Amino acid sequence: MRKNILVLGAGRVGGAIALDLAGTHNVTIADISEKALQKVLLLNPNSGRLLFDGGNLERLKSTSESFDLIVNALPGFIGFSALKNCIECGKDVVDISFFPENPFDLHALAQEKGVKAVVDCGIAPGLSNMIAGYHFATMDVRDFVCYVGGLPEKTDGTDDYKAPFSPDDVIEEYMRDARFIRGGMIVRKPALSDVELVDFDTLGALEAFNTDGLRTLLQTLHIPNMVEKTLRHPGHADRMQFLRDFGFFDDKFNTERSVIFPKSHTAELLKRKWRPTLHEKEFTVMRVEVVGTENRKKTRYTYTIYDAGDEKTNTSSMARTTGYTATAVARLLLNGWIKNNGIIAPECLPMEKNGKFIFQTILDDLRRAGISIQIKKTTID
Repeated sequence: MRKNILVLGAGRVGGAIALDLAGTHNVTIADISEKALQKVLLLNPNSGRLLFDGGNLERLKSTSESFDLIVNALPGFIGFSALKNCIECGKDVVDISFFPENPFDLHALAQEKGVKAVVDCGIAPGLSNMIAGYHFATMDVRDFVCYVGGLPEKTDGTDDYKAPFSPDDVIEEYMRDARFIRGGMIVRKPALSDVELVDFDTLGALEAFNTDGLRTLLQTLHIPNMVEKTLRHPGHADRMQFLRDFGFFDDKFNTERSVIFPKSHTAELLKRKWRPTLHEKEFTVMRVEVVGTENRKKTRYTYTIYDAGDEKTNTSSMARTTGYTATAVARLLLNGWIKNNGIIAPECLPMEKNGKFIFQTILDDLRRAGISIQIKKTTID
């Protein structure tokens, strides 16, 4: 049965979500930008369109009545308020806005409204959390490590990155301390620290460094050791650390004559440098390692997820891996497989009553979309 879905945000990921869901449901996409809406409608002319600010509660209330589900794909700086508005409207939500606020602050409101709101529903956070949650429910997990990144295929050593998201968000990621779990305790370190090389069979060596990506995992799963690292081409961390240490990422500082805003100027420069060109080859890769005891044996599970985008629809790998994780969860929610009301962290989905089915369905949906998922089990002597 076709359901009515409202997608807030017509950016790269929001567009991919709308296109994927439109085959089986009635999709309307809303954005404050007419240009962004037109880009999505070129690929999917059957979708409805709404030109309005998704953060406007009154407009959202008057608009959302006829919808069975809302997907929040708005930018992080308005994501939390938009999610709150969706919950106020009494609508179930799948959220990929990755806002900095604590989503559990809205848990009581979501329960009061009878709403299911699945947050952080991308690849990482998102799928990485689900892998952690699945194994947490099926074995005694001691260590969880996630390496993830979206990168251009080729690099000349200086132009080593193209931003699938806003450069402002990337800069924020490099400024915020990374939190991880070591020996059961939360530890903080600067972003871009603890650089290491990680080898991939077909990609060669990529650089990994600390970023603040565990998010809800810090509160939900009691695993003694957990860390998330961002992957880039080698040398990227040094270049970004140089810019950060010399103040290029600072919000502002005063001179005798004026106020300087280094961060905004740097973001504009990086936007030009990091803007992907049309049909530029790129990929998203994630490796997740889970180590623990299963059937009295020390066991390691290694997941490798890889995608190189879709040239036919000009959909990037990051939009596909993020967006299709969200659409898989949206279908499960619409079909009644997700039972609990409130704010739902992605790692909690595999721990629901039908958790194994939910987890396997999400993996199957991603594979059907052409995303490579390899799982290797190793017994450790």
